[in-house]
Amino acid sequence: MIYNLAIHLLLPLSVLSTFIGFRGRGKLRALKTKFSRVAGKQLTGPVRFWLHGASMGEIQQVKIIRDWLLDLAVSEDQIVVTSQTFSGLENIEHTRKFVLPHDYPWLIKPLVKQLQPDWLIVVETELWPNLFRYNQGKVVIVNGKIKSSTYKNYRRLKPLLGSTIRHCKAVLARSDEDAERFREFSPRGTEITAVGSLKWLQLLHPPGELIDPPGFCGEPKILVAGSIHPGEEEQLIKLINQLDLVAYIAPRHLNRIDQLKDLLQDQQIEYCLWSEGIKNFSGQVIIVDRMGLLADLYRLGDLCFVGGSWKQQVGGHNLLEPVVAEKPVLTGPYLENVLEVAEQLERVGVLFKTRNSEEWFDRAREAVNIEKSTIQERVGKLQIKAKIIRDFYRSFLTELTECQR
Repeated sequence: MIYNLAIHLLLPLSVLSTFIGFRGRGKLRALKTKFSRVAGKQLTGPVRFWLHGASMGEIQQVKIIRDWLLDLAVSEDQIVVTSQTFSGLENIEHTRKFVLPHDYPWLIKPLVKQLQPDWLIVVETELWPNLFRYNQGKVVIVNGKIKSSTYKNYRRLKPLLGSTIRHCKAVLARSDEDAERFREFSPRGTEITAVGSLKWLQLLHPPGELIDPPGFCGEPKILVAGSIHPGEEEQLIKLINQLDLVAYIAPRHLNRIDQLKDLLQDQQIEYCLWSEGIKNFSGQVIIVDRMGLLADLYRLGDLCFVGGSWKQQVGGHNLLEPVVAEKPVLTGPYLENVLEVAEQLERVGVLFKTRNSEEWFDRAREAVNIEKSTIQERVGKLQIKAKIIRDFYRSFLTELTECQR
């Protein structure tokens, strides 16, 4: 098999990249986990469901699948969760878990034999030929996606990816476009269905807690800007000044707080840090210097901006958090990373995409002045879509649980 020959020839490079990718004692732990049979050695099979996600983002979707299986009376000891990273497993509690070793046959074959899963459920695009081959006919891809940015490269590997996907029982794709791309690689033998993204299920969660806002003078419009990257602050400052807004700005990475403070000082904009207390603040900008607050903060906004959308190399971040809070969403032009969600949000009129800097102020004015009841009505339509996706997945998983070994 050409694939196995290639990965063995590249074994020294794989060891080096794994070593470089971790810090301190984590290097030895990573090497031991990724290149030995220690992974999952303490676990015994057979298990009914093996759930796999690449890292933290995908593991959030794995947790949804796991919780549905538990609701269907699958016992916790019949489920195993794997990830490519240690951090990906940090939020998995009570369920057996381990980091998946690299896709070498002498690592994967014994692991599959040990676990003897009824089903391997893989989130998004973890297409590992040996993992799929040794679980032939028992693999289900959920939330399957093939992004346009990787599609051209995948086409060069069409024979390999085609043979890998053909080992799947089913592919549940996040969109019609993704489903068509999977069909191009594997036109026969695999059930491929466009279902919709599991990420839409966020809309069925209750919104975050309402935080008491500071006592701003008058009744200014409030902008909440989350996951902000370098260069996007300048666009926000122009917007704040032009529309006379007050703003909560949450950088994507907290190590950039000092840079943001310096920028605001240079622009003579009064600010305070969230951690210093905001109750008596009456300036223009509150810098959010704590993680985990965005879902709650979005509820305060008259307008929400999601960062990474003015950075082509980033392509946007989670657009659904402000929609859960029933707020209009403003973005820049670059949404490749969240394209399927962005297109549907824009179609129903809750996302206001800025295609260039000339549109920036007009789109913001349009979004900030939209009636609250209008946004709530539009979000209600999206919640119907989310319920359809949820019901499909629950029905599909029910069928899997009823299959005999």
